[in-house]
Amino acid sequence: MTLWYRAPELLFGCETYSEKVDMWSVGCIMAELILREPLICGKSEIDQLERMFKIVGTPTDENWPGWRELKYAKKYQQVYSKNQSCKLRDKFPIMPLSKDDPMYLTDTGLDLLKRLFTLNPDKRISAEEALKHPWFSELPMVADQATMPKFAPMNEISRE
Repeated sequence: MTLWYRAPELLFGCETYSEKVDMWSVGCIMAELILREPLICGKSEIDQLERMFKIVGTPTDENWPGWRELKYAKKYQQVYSKNQSCKLRDKFPIMPLSKDDPMYLTDTGLDLLKRLFTLNPDKRISAEEALKHPWFSELPMVADQATMPKFAPMNEISRE
C-alpha cells in the first residue's frame, strides 16, 4: 500500500488488521478528490506519521486504547508526544473561497471525513456505515451514471 494512504495502525506495526485500513485509505482518496492533491504526503514512515498527526490529531489512551502496545509505538515516540488536536476543518473550508474554487466541505462531509480518519481502527467507520452517511444525500446530488461522459479505453489490450 502506498505510504500516503497507509493507516496509522500499519505504520505503528500492527500485524493483524481488518478492512478498516481500507477505510482510512478511502478517507485519503476522498480528501484528495476534494483538494485535487494528496492530503498527507510523507517522505518516510515517520514523516507520514508526523504529517498525519498534525492534521487528524495524535493518538491518546482515551481515543485509541492499547495503541502504545503496537510494535513501533515506542520507536516513533517523538512524533506523537506533541499532543495535537484535529485540524481537518482548517484544510477544508465550509464554503468555497471563490466561485472558481469548489474545494470546500460541509459539516456533514467533514463528519464523514473525521470518521474515516479515526485513529482507533475499532472506532473507524465501516464501508457499510459510510455508504449510509447523510453526506451522500446532500446537494448537489451524485449525477446519474447514464449522464456521465464515456471515454475510449486507453490501454493496449483493449485497443486490439
